[in-house]
Amino acid sequence: MSNPNFITVMAVDNLPCELPRSASEEFGRDLIDKILRPLLAEDIGGIIERGTIAEKGSLTNTFSYLQDYIN
Repeated sequence: MSNPNFITVMAVDNLPCELPRSASEEFGRDLIDKILRPLLAEDIGGIIERGTIAEKGSLTNTFSYLQDYIN
Protein backbone atom coordinates (compact mmCIF):
# COMPACT_ATOMS: atom_id res chain seq x y z
CA MET A 1 0.00 0.00 0.00
CA SER A 2 1.44 3.37 -0.99
CA ASN A 3 1.31 6.19 1.54
CA PRO A 4 3.03 9.58 1.09
CA ASN A 5 3.83 9.65 4.84
CA PHE A 6 6.12 6.61 4.64
CA ILE A 7 9.40 5.73 2.96
CA THR A 8 9.43 2.51 0.95
CA VAL A 9 12.54 0.38 1.28
CA MET A 10 13.33 -2.40 -1.18
CA ALA A 11 15.87 -4.85 0.22
CA VAL A 12 17.03 -8.41 -0.11
CA ASP A 13 17.94 -10.21 3.08
CA ASN A 14 20.37 -12.91 2.10
CA LEU A 15 23.12 -12.41 4.66
CA PRO A 16 23.72 -14.78 7.53
CA CYS A 17 22.46 -13.64 10.90
CA GLU A 18 25.98 -13.26 12.23
CA LEU A 19 29.07 -12.14 10.34
CA PRO A 20 32.46 -13.63 11.16
CA ARG A 21 34.56 -11.46 13.46
CA SER A 22 37.27 -10.93 10.82
CA ALA A 23 34.74 -9.69 8.25
CA SER A 24 33.23 -7.32 10.79
CA GLU A 25 36.64 -5.99 11.79
CA GLU A 26 37.70 -5.52 8.15
CA PHE A 27 34.45 -3.74 7.32
CA GLY A 28 34.92 -1.44 10.30
CA ARG A 29 38.52 -0.71 9.34
CA ASP A 30 37.55 0.04 5.71
CA LEU A 31 34.72 2.27 6.91
CA ILE A 32 37.11 4.28 9.07
CA ASP A 33 39.96 4.37 6.54
CA LYS A 34 38.00 5.00 3.34
CA ILE A 35 34.67 6.64 4.25
CA LEU A 36 35.04 8.63 7.46
CA ARG A 37 37.50 11.21 6.13
CA PRO A 38 35.54 11.99 2.92
CA LEU A 39 32.32 12.11 4.94
CA LEU A 40 33.62 14.51 7.60
CA ALA A 41 36.24 16.50 5.69
CA GLU A 42 36.81 16.81 1.96
CA ASP A 43 35.51 14.22 -0.52
CA ILE A 44 38.43 14.54 -2.95
CA GLY A 45 37.78 11.20 -4.67
CA GLY A 46 34.01 11.74 -4.95
CA ILE A 47 33.26 8.64 -2.86
CA ILE A 48 30.35 10.17 -0.96
CA GLU A 49 29.01 11.91 -4.06
CA ARG A 50 29.03 8.66 -6.07
CA GLY A 51 27.39 6.75 -3.22
CA THR A 52 24.60 9.27 -2.57
CA ILE A 53 21.33 7.92 -3.94
CA ALA A 54 19.05 10.87 -3.14
CA GLU A 55 19.66 14.47 -2.19
CA LYS A 56 17.15 17.19 -1.31
CA GLY A 57 14.24 14.90 -2.15
CA SER A 58 15.42 13.84 -5.62
CA LEU A 59 17.51 11.05 -7.04
CA THR A 60 21.06 11.98 -7.99
CA ASN A 61 22.09 11.62 -11.64
CA THR A 62 23.93 8.37 -10.95
CA PHE A 63 20.77 6.75 -9.60
CA SER A 64 18.18 8.39 -11.88
CA TYR A 65 17.52 4.98 -13.45
CA LEU A 66 15.55 4.15 -10.27
CA GLN A 67 12.89 6.75 -11.10
CA ASP A 68 10.62 4.10 -12.65
CA TYR A 69 10.49 2.31 -9.29
CA ILE A 70 9.53 5.54 -7.57
CA ASN A 71 6.78 6.33 -10.05
